[in-house]
Amino acid sequence: MPAAALNTILGRWGKKASSEWNISGEPCSGLASDKSDWDNYPNINPFIKCDCTFSNNTLCHITRLVI
Repeated sequence: MPAAALNTILGRWGKKASSEWNISGEPCSGLASDKSDWDNYPNINPFIKCDCTFSNNTLCHITRLVI
């Protein structure tokens, strides 16, 4: 899902992307794509997690979204 689509969805819910996200480019980077669990980051809300194992690790899918 492109960053613009994710930002639109969050905006309709009255939420903003976390400053930890790359909202202008690839949202599946940093904390979103590593092995960390969002339980370790209660101050980051909303929070996404991505699976970047598709197409030889070149394609990511958002697999979890916490609002």
